Amino acid sequence: MMVLDISGSMLYNGNSNNPTDKGGFRAVGKYCDVKNSLDVNKVYYYDNTLTDVSYKHTNGNSYTYKNAKYPMIYINDTWKYYNGSSWVNVPDKISGYYGNKRDNNTTIYTLDSGLTGLKEASSAFISATAESSENSRIGVATFNAYGNNLSNLVNARDNKNSLKQTIASIYAAGGTSPQKGLSIAQTNLANSKRTDVPQYVILFTDGAPSEDTDKNDSKEIARQLRESGITVYTVGLKLNDETSNWLSENIASTNCAFTAANVDELKVIFAKIQQTISQNIDIKNANIVDVIDPRFQLVGNDGNVITDDELKQGEIEITGTNGKVGMAYYDEVNNTQAIRWTDQTIPNVNTGEWNTTITVKARDKYIGGNNVPTNVSPDSKITTGFGEAVLPQPKVNVKVDIATSNDDIWINSGETVPVDDTNIGNSKVFDIENVVNSKGNVVYKYNESTKEFEKITKGDLTIQWYTDDQCTSETTKDKISKVKPDGRTDFFLKVGYDGGSATDESNTNTNGNKVGNSESNIGYAINDGKNGNDKECVTDFENCKKNKSEYGIYRIHVKYTLPETGGTGIYWYMAGGMLLMMVAAVAIYRKRYNEYMNK
Repeated sequence: MMVLDISGSMLYNGNSNNPTDKGGFRAVGKYCDVKNSLDVNKVYYYDNTLTDVSYKHTNGNSYTYKNAKYPMIYINDTWKYYNGSSWVNVPDKISGYYGNKRDNNTTIYTLDSGLTGLKEASSAFISATAESSENSRIGVATFNAYGNNLSNLVNARDNKNSLKQTIASIYAAGGTSPQKGLSIAQTNLANSKRTDVPQYVILFTDGAPSEDTDKNDSKEIARQLRESGITVYTVGLKLNDETSNWLSENIASTNCAFTAANVDELKVIFAKIQQTISQNIDIKNANIVDVIDPRFQLVGNDGNVITDDELKQGEIEITGTNGKVGMAYYDEVNNTQAIRWTDQTIPNVNTGEWNTTITVKARDKYIGGNNVPTNVSPDSKITTGFGEAVLPQPKVNVKVDIATSNDDIWINSGETVPVDDTNIGNSKVFDIENVVNSKGNVVYKYNESTKEFEKITKGDLTIQWYTDDQCTSETTKDKISKVKPDGRTDFFLKVGYDGGSATDESNTNTNGNKVGNSESNIGYAINDGKNGNDKECVTDFENCKKNKSEYGIYRIHVKYTLPETGGTGIYWYMAGGMLLMMVAAVAIYRKRYNEYMNK
């Protein structure tokens, strides 16, 4: 038996001196525009009309409570609304001027009240029970200062729609006397007891009983229910500690008292109770959406990355593990990729859990980092008749992928090493204006606050020149510019990016791999092996790429040249040449003289 509180405090402004739904409506849109996008598990309101619900207190005084008049729910593939006395289909067309028919432009609203949340949670409870158990029976009683038997115990599957309509049409008014509803439940259960079939009472309330006599009477009936073998659950909404403790200690069976801070928690509690009552009941018709973090892309069934442009052209089917098929699509709200699984069955606690595995890959334009979420929260979620549950955000470490290159030049002996006017000193080794990865793609960092990719600047990087390939002897652009090499000279540029701190979770999800090491979180640029001008340099640079050397090389060759014609140095060469000629002439003279004397 469901025993539901319909006191005036269940309205939108229920804690005021004049409880009312006024002020709580939020427009969704015109019915003709939104009918195909409405959530079939929610309770809406067909315009924002209010109705006066009169209530006569037991002391003889009369009060009026303003309720949202036209609740609207989805039944048998049709939207229906309660007109105050019966349920009618929402028409697609309505009469316009001069008797012509026009699209139904009635505005549809949501209403964030305790009563609306109770209707949605109760409806989900009924649906789940009906779909999972052909023999379960449900009855409904309500209470304020009076009790009302809305439905005797009936088969949930056969009477699912009528039970949901009964609860959705409830209005709220008056005070809180739980014993009135508990008494009705006690009678119905006693009159419908079945051998070896457990019985339950689910008491919902949003506040303490109005009077001490209400407390005492409720406590006594609850005791009788428990002693007769009936399990009593209590579900409180936004209760203070005193009321929550009172329900736990005086009304509920052991470990059967729950309190919800909001309507979403209320739905979760009803789902837990429903699964506890029937451990073999699965939750059906669940919709699961995983919105991929913008730093990643989905990988298709063919093993290739799915592009945004492909998804903007239409949805793409992806088969995960366990054969679960989801539809990938482009999420225009978050400007990223997403995947949905519809009409899924969430197994009960005895048969396991719903799970599947899909593959995502970091975008080429993302520089990388530690502890990166792979989906968007709270948009990634499971939606059932009981409400929504946000999916966990798995965190991973993404390898920092940036590249340095090389430069191979010749200078004349005695010249200084040339540097350019960039901050680095050689944009060919590393171009700070266009930071690229190992594939040559420009990479960006991701701003968590703005949800945008941003250009990488010098301040994001650690940049250092060295004079040795072990990168132990530091130097600077200014010092390099003053060097006059007397032979081949190499300078080594090391560029790093701080990937942030990793966590135990992100390390586990990436098999212990992280950006950086035990001492830092910096990932260094890898040499791309390019820009060698001769065979030796080509080999050296390509070996740097193969060895994943964490530096770029600026290589300088020195060439020696003869002085130009007309320079002062020619006189030295001329004098040297004349001297050599004189020495040669003397040598020839001596040889000839010796030959003559020997004859």
